[in-house]
Amino acid sequence: MPCPLPDIDALCGSYSGSGAWIDEAGESKPYRVRQSISRSDQDVMVDYTHEFYEEGSTTSGTFVLQPHGANLLKVFMSGKQTGHGFVFARYLHYYLKVGEIFVQVSYQASATGLDVHGSSSSNAQGRFIAWYECLRR
Repeated sequence: MPCPLPDIDALCGSYSGSGAWIDEAGESKPYRVRQSISRSDQDVMVDYTHEFYEEGSTTSGTFVLQPHGANLLKVFMSGKQTGHGFVFARYLHYYLKVGEIFVQVSYQASATGLDVHGSSSSNAQGRFIAWYECLRR
């Protein structure tokens, strides 16, 4: 059976919604999300803003995903390759390494938006952390 072809267009769009994180100490907090996925030539751009309103902070960033074969991707941050990923149909997954920290993120497109799952080997307190986001167009 062949791998499903990427459906990047199903993933592209502007989204907003909410998320929640939990770390290995059991601490958990909600946050708000704004995100867009777009194409620039063959590259896929992922822009996000996370508003951690209970903590009083905001983070944002951009990842560039470059095709590397039919389904595989190279992940760039600030012009430097930091990881790899893949796309099967409407499912996108990538991982990256920043310093000693590993981050992985998965997106599943639906008719109304994206479900996002992710984890990081270390948060600001040095603990493993995972998150879930429910985003709508």
